Order: sequence, then structure tokens, then C-alpha cells
Amino acid sequence: MVLGQVDPHTPQNEPDKSTAHHNANHHSSQNPQEAYLQSTIQHHRNAIHTLKKDLSLDDPDTLTFPRDKLKEAQDTLDKVRKIKIQDKLLSTVTQDVAHDVGPADHLHNSMWDYLKKYKNNHTTSSLPQTTRSNASPDKRIWMKGPPTLNPLNWHCFRFALGHHLFQHPLSPYDEKSAQDIAKLLPRMKEQASTATTTAHPLFMTPFTPEELKNEIKKLHPDKSPGPSGITNRMLQAGDTDFQGLILIFFNSLWEFHTQPSDWQLSLLQPIYKGHNKDKTDPASYRDIYLNDTLAKLFEGLLISRLATHTELLNTLTHNQPASIRF
Repeated sequence: MVLGQVDPHTPQNEPDKSTAHHNANHHSSQNPQEAYLQSTIQHHRNAIHTLKKDLSLDDPDTLTFPRDKLKEAQDTLDKVRKIKIQDKLLSTVTQDVAHDVGPADHLHNSMWDYLKKYKNNHTTSSLPQTTRSNASPDKRIWMKGPPTLNPLNWHCFRFALGHHLFQHPLSPYDEKSAQDIAKLLPRMKEQASTATTTAHPLFMTPFTPEELKNEIKKLHPDKSPGPSGITNRMLQAGDTDFQGLILIFFNSLWEFHTQPSDWQLSLLQPIYKGHNKDKTDPASYRDIYLNDTLAKLFEGLLISRLATHTELLNTLTHNQPASIRF
């Protein structure tokens, strides 16, 4: 094959579909479109290889057309394969659709529900079926009891472990200092409720789009989501309109000094400590709590404001070097 017989502007560089279908038998794919694209890619690779071997080739622009066509075919093949994977996932996720159809043939579940069902059906747990209960009559104290099927045993243990034991006979803390602080709380709350415009503008002005954009950039994309299932990748994929809705929501919370009650919920993931500890005892696990991603994003805005205020007024002491942002 000589260079004069290869015209990049003629259909000769496009394989015949019947030939491509015949060549598809040499590929692993059974999908006709995917097999045709594989054949097309190989055709352009062969053409580029032939053009490069021709010693009379002195115009590098001649390779531009087959290279562009090669990249176009590769991109199309990638899209076809992605769609194939998505269709397979969708088929798996919605395999129970028939059970969720009512008399009027309306689906009771949304796609979001099916995705959560898919995740739950394809997740295995290493936790024991039974866990130790709390044998103590005082729920603030943990005493390992007999194993039961009650899943709330985890929360009973965490409640006892995290209880402050204030004014409890077994309290390990300085009760007098705690009582002195407790007496100051009403006055501190009153002062906080009567904040005026004389406060620093950082604590009075709404959040700006730039602040929200910067905080979203800081999010780790692969962090596990909380109970809502909203991931950091979802937040980072949102456009300007999406961020605008979040900003309106956050500024409403900021203005009215409130927060959603769902933000007080977390997903608990117990991690076994090992060392042949009793696997049915909640004390043999360390717990990881997955908080709502929107709540953590809002907290990031607050922390940035507080850090800026601290730096401007130089309110950190020499014992707080770790709080300084670099």
C-alpha cells in the first residue's frame, strides 16, 4: 500500500459494516455495536502504522485525520461500555420492581430507594448476630450481660461509655468545678441570646457564594456519607444553581439559629479491636460515626469564620498552637 492510495478524506478509512461484523467474531464482545467499534479502532491503528512506515511520508498532518478518527472511535467505545455497565446495574437494582408495583401500576419506590436496596442487598456484615446486653440496673454504668438479639445493645453501651456521670457516686471528675461551670451557663446563654449588631460582622453577615465554593472544594470526595446518603462527590458535582440552593438553606439556619434534627443522627460502624476479644461484647469494638455530609459542610463554614475571627483578633494563647491555620 502506497501513500497515494490512502486519501484521509475518502471513505476508504472507514471499514465496511459487513466486514466489521465479520471481524467482530475475533473480539470477545458479543455486542454488535461494541464489536464494530473495536474493528474500527483496529482499522485506524493499522492505517496509522502503515503511514508511519512509508518512507516517503514527510507531512505529519497526514496522520491527523486517522488519529482523530481513532480517538473518536475509542471515546465512543468507552461510552458504549459505560452505558452497558449502567444498564447492568440498573437491571440488578430494579429486579424487585414487580414486588413494588401497586394496583394502579405505580411504583411505590423511587430510584433512590432501589439504589439503597441494592447497596443493602450486596453488603455483608462481619458483626455477630447476638450482642451482650447491659446487666446494670443503672443505664449509665455498663456491666456485661447475657447475649441477646437486641440491636440497641450497641447504643446502650455507647450511652454508658459516653455519659458524663455528673452528680453520680462513681463520677471520676471534679464535681465542684463542674458545678461552678453549671452555674455560669444561664448567664452565658442570656448573653448569647442578646447579641447586637455591635458583634463582629463575621458573626452577623450571611455566608457568601465564594465561602461555600471554597468549603466544597475542601471536601474529600471519597468520604463515606451519613444517614442521608448524600456524598461529597454529589456536592462537588453540583452547578452554580445547586450551590445557590444550598447557600439559601445554610443562611436560613444561620439567621434563625437552628439546625435540622436529622443532623443529630449518625451511622454507627463498629470496628473489631482484635486480640481475641469477645466479639459479642460491644466493648470489644471501637466505633466510627458517619455524620451527614451537609452538616459537616455547614460546620466547615462555621470553623472558617471562627478561624478568621481568631486570627484577626489574635485571641489564641501560647497553649493553642495547633489551632493556627497555615
